[in-house]
Amino acid sequence: MIFGCLATLGGVLIVAGGAIVKNASDQSGIPGFGDVVGGAVAVLGVVVLVIGLLEILGGIGAWRGRGWGRVIGLIYGALGLLVGLATVAGARNTTATANGFGIGIVILLIYGFITIVLAIRWRVSAA
Repeated sequence: MIFGCLATLGGVLIVAGGAIVKNASDQSGIPGFGDVVGGAVAVLGVVVLVIGLLEILGGIGAWRGRGWGRVIGLIYGALGLLVGLATVAGARNTTATANGFGIGIVILLIYGFITIVLAIRWRVSAA
């Protein structure tokens, strides 16, 4: 749920940033350039916003012992593990190895814990 809240906030900020980029790009002198760039940034923000809201819903569902919340949590846990692995693997090939590797390990630990808890230690609520 914490990552969902952060993603939702990030999505809102990206959508707002789309308007700022549109206004800044309108001054480039290329007709329609600001609309295209601002629209693309706004669409990216909406996608991030929807992902964040789905994470929040999955967290609430898992917290309440619902099966659909567990499924959403497992999907996000697996995706988070892939992102963590990609971050660790990418950090090995760049000059910013220490920061990227550390962030990748943190992502792996957090999403690994979530995945293990939802896959192995799941208990259905009595309600």
